[in-house]
Amino acid sequence: MENGEWIMISQLLGINESLCQSFPRGLCYWETANTLYFFISGFLCILLPRVGAFIDIGISSATPEFCAAIRFYGLAVLSFAALLRCIQSKTENREDVAAILLILSFMTIGQIVVFFFINGLSSFVHLFIRFALLGGHMSYHYCLDPDAPFLY
Repeated sequence: MENGEWIMISQLLGINESLCQSFPRGLCYWETANTLYFFISGFLCILLPRVGAFIDIGISSATPEFCAAIRFYGLAVLSFAALLRCIQSKTENREDVAAILLILSFMTIGQIVVFFFINGLSSFVHLFIRFALLGGHMSYHYCLDPDAPFLY
C-alpha cells in the first residue's frame, strides 16, 4: 500500500495518526541489544557478583558487603531490563520510543558520572563503551524526534 492509501484509511477510521510509521533502520536491533545487555549484566551481577562488578563497573576486588550491593544492583538492572522489554514491545508511537531513548541516555550519563567517580580514567574501555551507548541512544532519539528539545 502506498502512504496516501494509509492516510486515507486512517482518516476513514477516524484515526488522527498515520498507520504507516517508519522507524530508523536498525532501531529494533539497537533496542534488542540494549535489553540483552541489561539482562546479561543483571544476571551476571546476581549470580557472579565479582565477575559482574568487573565487567559492568571495572572493579576487580570485592568484599562480601560489596558483593551484596552488586547483587542488589543486578536485581535492579534485571528488573529494569524486564520493564524496558515490556514497554518496547507495546510502544509503537515515535514520540514514546524517543522518550525511552532519552531516558536511556540519562541513565547512561548517570552511569558515566558514577563510573568516573569510582575509577577515574583508569579504565578507558569501560568509559568508551558507555560513551558509545550514549551516542547511539542520542542518535536514534534525534532520528525519531529531531524537533524535540533535549530536556522536556
